[in-house]
Amino acid sequence: MSEEEKEFENRRRAATKQEKKDRQDAASKAAVEKIDGGSGIINQTVLEYLNFKDPCNLAEEYAMFKAMSGRRTFVYYDEKMAYARWLETPAHLRNPQTLEEAAPILGVSHNTLIAWKNAPEVTDFINADMEKRMLGLYPLAMYKWGVNIDRGDIRSIEAYKNYYEEKNKDRASKRKGLDLPQEIIKEANDYARSQGEQNRGVALDAEKSMVKENYFNKPIDLEEIKQ
Repeated sequence: MSEEEKEFENRRRAATKQEKKDRQDAASKAAVEKIDGGSGIINQTVLEYLNFKDPCNLAEEYAMFKAMSGRRTFVYYDEKMAYARWLETPAHLRNPQTLEEAAPILGVSHNTLIAWKNAPEVTDFINADMEKRMLGLYPLAMYKWGVNIDRGDIRSIEAYKNYYEEKNKDRASKRKGLDLPQEIIKEANDYARSQGEQNRGVALDAEKSMVKENYFNKPIDLEEIKQ
């Protein structure tokens, strides 16, 4: 194959790849925004709770990370964090749209960005951020659960019943005392019983004396009370 034929083939493959990407981006945008024949299969409310409706401007993200005073824990910290935020944003909400356009903003090459996609610090940031986003669904999930229970949905009611029982079991288990050997418990009970028997007589005498001597702040004639 001649050099001209190789160059033509490379251009054809690049064009085919870009065309495929454009179709995927268009389909994604149509599904979200319900335009151009999109089916609207993506729930807008869920996107809002996951914070997936906000666009990402890579230059602004990069500037924000550079302005932060936190300690940098690895090389190219600001660049990689901004890149991770850009990567996790839906494609049609990214600015710029392509890696080729993103590379100059971060001051690195296109190939570097490709390599960073699998860098541990980038994937860790994305995973941690996704966990935070998922927590945003908790209020929505509780609301939907409550609505289904109010409608009399059997599965939702049964799920709530199981959840409530498990919570009570967990609460009861936390109230349990120390799991001591029986011989130690018996020894402690025997000691407490013996101490009680020893102190019982002294306590009774003290109570009698208190009543006899201090009732209305004057001595009491027990013989008079008996009569």
